[in-house]
Amino acid sequence: MEVILLVCAQSAVIDQQTNALSIFNILQELSSPSFPFAIGGFTVSTIFSRENTEIEDPTDVRLKIHLQGKQIGDFELVLKFQGRTGLRHVGNFQGLLLTEPGNLIFSVHQGEREMGHWTVLVQHIGTPVMNAENSLAE
Repeated sequence: MEVILLVCAQSAVIDQQTNALSIFNILQELSSPSFPFAIGGFTVSTIFSRENTEIEDPTDVRLKIHLQGKQIGDFELVLKFQGRTGLRHVGNFQGLLLTEPGNLIFSVHQGEREMGHWTVLVQHIGTPVMNAENSLAE
């Protein structure tokens, strides 16, 4: 089995009629003036492929999330190929708390083998500054 595509985005849908996967607003980088910082809802979308000789319902597939090398998430992926050799999977997250800037890495693993990953750069853009100028003439 292999991962053909792994991407994080604001949202994604699988069309019931065509089985096509559509991904909207891909997450490539995030910026925040302060930490901790919460990401609102987002999706992790994957396309898997397997050989006919491989198991249809693998039980050892996981999505792991790391921020600056520290694991902040580990989730089982339930995959049911149902006789097909390809599978589209969309995982919806309601939010995620980020404690520091750095590389936010989403990776898919089968057992000990990493099958693919997606990196989102989380940047600290500095503390917001209000610049108030007095425009009243004396």
